[in-house]
Amino acid sequence: LVGALAFLYVQTEGDDPGRQTRIAALLRRLTDIHNHWDSEILRRQSAAQRAVPALGWPVGDVDRMRRALASELGDDANPTLAALFMPVETALAEKTALLHRYDTAAAAAQMALASSLAALAAEEVDQAVADRLARELAAFDAAPTESALHRLYAEIAKIEKRSSALSAGARKQLAPTVRAFLAHRAEEAARVHDLTLATASARLDSFAETVEQHFALATQKKDLYRVYLVSYAGALLVLLAYLGVRLSCSYRTIADMNRALTRANETLEQRAAERTRELTAALASLKESEAQLVQSAKMSSLGQMVAGVVHEINTPLAYVKNSLGAVADRLPEVTGALAAADGLIRMLEQGTESEEALGQQFARAAEEISRLRRGQAVEDLCALARDGLHGIEQIAGLVGNLRNFSRLDRSQVSAYDVNEGIDSSLALARHLLKSIEVRRELADLPAIRCSPSQVNQIFLNLITNAAHATTHEGARLTLRSRREGTDCVAVDVEDNGIGIEPEVLPRIFDPFFTTKEIGNGTGLGLSIAYKIAEQHGGRIEVASTLGTGTRFTVVLPLALRAPVELAA
Repeated sequence: LVGALAFLYVQTEGDDPGRQTRIAALLRRLTDIHNHWDSEILRRQSAAQRAVPALGWPVGDVDRMRRALASELGDDANPTLAALFMPVETALAEKTALLHRYDTAAAAAQMALASSLAALAAEEVDQAVADRLARELAAFDAAPTESALHRLYAEIAKIEKRSSALSAGARKQLAPTVRAFLAHRAEEAARVHDLTLATASARLDSFAETVEQHFALATQKKDLYRVYLVSYAGALLVLLAYLGVRLSCSYRTIADMNRALTRANETLEQRAAERTRELTAALASLKESEAQLVQSAKMSSLGQMVAGVVHEINTPLAYVKNSLGAVADRLPEVTGALAAADGLIRMLEQGTESEEALGQQFARAAEEISRLRRGQAVEDLCALARDGLHGIEQIAGLVGNLRNFSRLDRSQVSAYDVNEGIDSSLALARHLLKSIEVRRELADLPAIRCSPSQVNQIFLNLITNAAHATTHEGARLTLRSRREGTDCVAVDVEDNGIGIEPEVLPRIFDPFFTTKEIGNGTGLGLSIAYKIAEQHGGRIEVASTLGTGTRFTVVLPLALRAPVELAA
């Protein structure tokens, strides 16, 4: 609104008020000079006295006024006048040039006439002849008509035929001067004709009329914008009055609202405190529920792991049990042989028994030992002992893998061999991988700083999911470790199972999301693994093709990039 008001005000101001006056004065002065030139040319064509000043004497004033007028018009916002003045300026320049040529021709003609009259005034010239020729020259100079020119040429011819009228010297001087006068007078007449045809005056008058119309239109435009300005100002006053009324109403409404807000604020703090306590309690409950769910998922995973470990321990325990049972069955044979040998040794030591009793004891001992040799009791007992030791060694290995997996005897953050963690996870999940071909493509990697038990949990969760997804014939699981850049390591857990549907893939890391049947999964395994990797400054990436297989990639930094609080 203010911009429109300023625009209307500027339009009512218009150009410099004195500018039109200056332009009109310059145009009038130029018009007066051109009228003077035209009247002077007409007067000279009819006047008998030609000793007058040159016509071009005000040319300098014309040039100055022309430049001033061009300067005034050049600053006009409307370039129309400047464009219309260009042909006028050209016509003025052409007319001043014609005036210069006319003055030059007139001065030359006057000089030639004076020379001719001076030659006639010589003593050698007959006075009557001189008077007639002078009259003819004056008549032609006053009115250069064809008849006057013929009379002048006839008089010159008479003089040239009468040798007594002029001396030889006067005759030689007079003819050239008269002919020169005639030539310059003809040039002067031609310049007068050119000046008569010049259009500067007409163009100047037309331009003056155009300028007058232009300023008249500008004045009308300013008057029209004044009307617009007054109307617009009135409309603004009405609008301001309306806005004032509205503002007053709004002020009263705001005052009422402020009073209502003041009353509401009196109890706002109390309600906010109550709401804060409710939200705090809800947040604590939510965190407790989340912790319970996570712990439930961990216990479920731990239960599956314990079930697998128990299953793996059961086989070597059967070795030990069977071996010990067989040993218990064969020990009476060894005990009988040892008793017979021990009785024979005591008889020999005492030396009181008869030879017959010694023979019988010796025969009994020999029979028992022979029976042991025939039944290969010692060899069987040794084999059973080796079987028992083998089973115990397998149990010890499982316990060692379980201890390495949990790392309960190490600090929370320590150096960790990624390949060793992969092997420990494979050993604990061995009961799930019996019908799956496992390929290990492990590179030589440096140790990383992490929480070993939690990183092992990532590997175990991924291996378990891969085993559940590859139940078909020809199932294959590939574990691949490698360097990732200069400061990270990467582990690929790749299977050739059923794959993951594209619409499900973006949600697999969401808490409680699972594709397993109800009761077979909590939906927290991948979520926990993703959170552990994120807390270590790493990430888990997944690529899957439906019906072809899935590849999970775990990327972990060599060192923790910032201290983090790792979940238990």
